[in-house]
Amino acid sequence: MIVHIALLAAVTMAPAKDWVMLLPVAVPASIPEEKRGLESLLARAVMLDPFLDRGIDVLSPAMTMVSKDESGLNLDDPKFWTHDNFVTLAKRWKVRYVASLEIVSVESAESPIPPKGNQPSPGNQLDSTVKMTVNLFDNKVGKYILESKAVEETISSPLPHADEEKEKAQRAAMMKAASKSMASYLEKLPKVKRKPPAKKGGRDETPPPRPSLSRL
Repeated sequence: MIVHIALLAAVTMAPAKDWVMLLPVAVPASIPEEKRGLESLLARAVMLDPFLDRGIDVLSPAMTMVSKDESGLNLDDPKFWTHDNFVTLAKRWKVRYVASLEIVSVESAESPIPPKGNQPSPGNQLDSTVKMTVNLFDNKVGKYILESKAVEETISSPLPHADEEKEKAQRAAMMKAASKSMASYLEKLPKVKRKPPAKKGGRDETPPPRPSLSRL
């Protein structure tokens, strides 16, 4: 209860500007359970900067936990990512955007390395392909900007000699796809310059950050 009160106070302190609530990234069952949390966090991390670069701050995932407690909805499950629930979340936290990303599949397969000129293919390579769907809801206009948009990325690499190398290739494809998942909309918005902290007398004069709201 104390945590909830502190979070609500933090939201009240936030200035009037555009915010986005990014729901937990859904990871397929094909990824081992002990690794799903890491993959979800990594995908979320690379999605933050495109918003922040355009002056859109990111609500703490702690707010999602509060919403889950209040509504009883499992916001980790894509079946609850509905228009009505997005509207409720946007109004609850006074954010303009609600965004979600589901990693649908992560696959790897061998393919011939493209030959150069008239030379035969020198061998095979590993193609790691990640497929995702994304939603971006804009509460200002009351509709989806991106709805169940398919995103796919393939990275080709030398054949791995160990499972760890295969996982790294798949993760690289996943992060690249996640980083560009909202690009078709965000690239239309102007970027905001991030000014370095002002210093005076050798002391950082930047005011303390708002508690638990951004980049968590």
